[in-house]
Amino acid sequence: MPTHQTPLVAPAKHELSQWHPAPIEKNPAALYLLSLRSINSREVMWRVMKGIALVLGFDEIEAIQWEKLRHTHVQFIINEAIARDLKPSSINL
Repeated sequence: MPTHQTPLVAPAKHELSQWHPAPIEKNPAALYLLSLRSINSREVMWRVMKGIALVLGFDEIEAIQWEKLRHTHVQFIINEAIARDLKPSSINL
């Protein structure tokens, strides 16, 4: 039996959406990707973030205010990954 409550439906899209993409120096997703030293790591993480964006109902990672993600959002993303039979190592990534 789960020890935590998880949302059964996706978080409201308006909670995370931004009307105008933040400048690169204020965009947490862009700053994180730029912090990765290897081009391969950047590409892998961009694909992971793109997949998360799609799960949350967005077409692009720039459309999300990543700094507003909360535990319930992360748990929803994890539940979706589990439902899609992703490997634990992929889910942890």
